[in-house]
Amino acid sequence: MIDFKHIRVRTARNLLLPLSALLLFLSIGPATGAAAQDSTGAASPIPISKVSFLIHPVCWDLALAEGGRMRPDFLYQSFTYRGGAWYDKQEFYEILEWERRVNRKQKEYIRGMGRDEALIIYPIGNRPAMQALENEGRERLGRRCVIIRSESPSANHKVDYRQLLPDAVKIELLDDLLEAVRHNSDTWNAQALEVIFYNRMIALEIEREFKKRRLEVDPQRVEALAFGEGFEQCATTWKAMVGTYLGWSRPIEIDYNLSVSGMPLLRGARFKERVAVGDEVRMFLWELEDGRPMAWFVRTRGSLAQAQLFVSLPFDLKTFKLFDEFGTQLWPDPVRETQHLGGVHWWWMGSANDSPLRMDFKGPMKVPVSVGLRQLPTDRNIFIVSGGIPYDEFRQALLQSPIGPAPSR
Repeated sequence: MIDFKHIRVRTARNLLLPLSALLLFLSIGPATGAAAQDSTGAASPIPISKVSFLIHPVCWDLALAEGGRMRPDFLYQSFTYRGGAWYDKQEFYEILEWERRVNRKQKEYIRGMGRDEALIIYPIGNRPAMQALENEGRERLGRRCVIIRSESPSANHKVDYRQLLPDAVKIELLDDLLEAVRHNSDTWNAQALEVIFYNRMIALEIEREFKKRRLEVDPQRVEALAFGEGFEQCATTWKAMVGTYLGWSRPIEIDYNLSVSGMPLLRGARFKERVAVGDEVRMFLWELEDGRPMAWFVRTRGSLAQAQLFVSLPFDLKTFKLFDEFGTQLWPDPVRETQHLGGVHWWWMGSANDSPLRMDFKGPMKVPVSVGLRQLPTDRNIFIVSGGIPYDEFRQALLQSPIGPAPSR
């Protein structure tokens, strides 16, 4: 039996903003709404062809005090968890306004959902902005709106989650962990325990709610879309394994236009497109305020046993820059080291095992494809910014770039 009760995982640094980790109090209100009934008085089944996931949509609103102003302690909290940087007031209010615009778009999206669509809401906090989105879902969709009541282990230490899991699910989780150890040895992070556990809890709740509400899904054909905050963080992490646990064949895609991010470069960027690179890798493309193109690679789903994938960048090292999700420039960086390992010179920043970047003197820079499992030190969000390459050329070159596991060291 896996004893999650005594595992305390710090995940705040990996959420959209530190406050969302500290205030992860999910709604416990049941979905309501009138349900169609058959002649026996029971709710008639509803075929569902598309499921949308609204994940943590009001993170920045959580930082507001009475009067609608930023709480004084927010600067300190963001400084602590953002690695020594913080959101100043102007930056904060710009992102808050972005969030409010997106919340309006999310309501429009809900109002436009078809009769064969369902909505899964992952609430965060209990502020009016969050309640308004929940009410919109309930009123428009009725029983087709499911509000997740499960909490992650780090958000609720008072519940023994082992009592909530069927024996078959416990065995399934144990098998996943054994596979992770077998394929990745001891190189994976304990933060992945929360990801695998909470994804399984969410999938289990969805299964139960769909059955209770008589929402019928064809696992081979159902489409799925996720959006929320942070776009490259929680909206990726908390759906990464859900589709697999539900047995859905198609991946859960991510919609940037219905999402918000704390990544500084994205705040003023113009989204261009999401491009499928094979079956399960997606490339997102933006144009920055100064006209430079930027790209981010992500897997649509993952498992702990899978190897980390890397994109081999087809550019000269002087023609691009790399940034992490906090806006920190990782490449080029004046602080670098080299070491000769097995005939190959590897470059890294700091620890060889922790750097998300891979490069030898005979090959290209390799950038990780994010998957959001928080399992490996290399599972990082890395944004590729052109240093003078035009958009069309940048896009085409990245589409043709090899993607695969990094060679062992």
